[in-house]
Amino acid sequence: MFPITHFYINQQFYTPTPLLAIGGIFPDIAAACGMERNEAHLIGKKLYDFCVEKYPEAIDLGRGVFLHGATEGGADYYSDEFWEGGEKGWCFQKGAEFAEEVGKATKLDEEYWLWKSHNFIELGLEIITDIRNPYLKTELCKLLEDKKAQELAAKVLKDFANVNSKKLIRTLNDIDSIFELKNVNFITLAQNQYRGIIRRFNSDQSDITQMAITLKHITDNMLENYEYDQFMSEVTEKMSKFLLY
Repeated sequence: MFPITHFYINQQFYTPTPLLAIGGIFPDIAAACGMERNEAHLIGKKLYDFCVEKYPEAIDLGRGVFLHGATEGGADYYSDEFWEGGEKGWCFQKGAEFAEEVGKATKLDEEYWLWKSHNFIELGLEIITDIRNPYLKTELCKLLEDKKAQELAAKVLKDFANVNSKKLIRTLNDIDSIFELKNVNFITLAQNQYRGIIRRFNSDQSDITQMAITLKHITDNMLENYEYDQFMSEVTEKMSKFLLY
């Protein structure tokens, strides 16, 4: 899922702190800092235990990474990996309804339609979360900019997994250009997806306007069917059974 959604979910369990915010976003920026993305989604509990032992002042960093992650108890486990009723997580299951529409808007090869559609479901969650909690993005950006927390997170992650400290801090300070945190709407998120598709697939054929229309269709559908509220309620209940204290 995307940063505002993760930040919102994390606040249901812990008081928001700069380290919790950094941990909550780290798995999705790890590749820019020298760690493989999938690995970063699996290290949460080990990082938390490492912090308890060596950096107790940084346990919120471990909590944030764990809550984001793709192991049981992490938000991405339920959105991407496992949800009752299907082979993958909730965003993939919901994304199957819109895979063809997303594929036609993005102009990607058919083998990528479901994967990209699950991203659009995640973006729909992000937009609804932002609409209902418009203050969150400002609070999140402020926490991510905390210099002392950045330096401590960089020190811990370098010690833990040889993460590049300078690249981590640089990425945190450039976070809005990566995720469009300060201006969240259908067009800006579609533009962000367009740039991502160019980087990953070297293709500029995606239709930004149609992607924005598709994203609005998905968002409206989740609201009309009360699926946003149901998913958020169920995912936080599931995650609450695995909290780290």
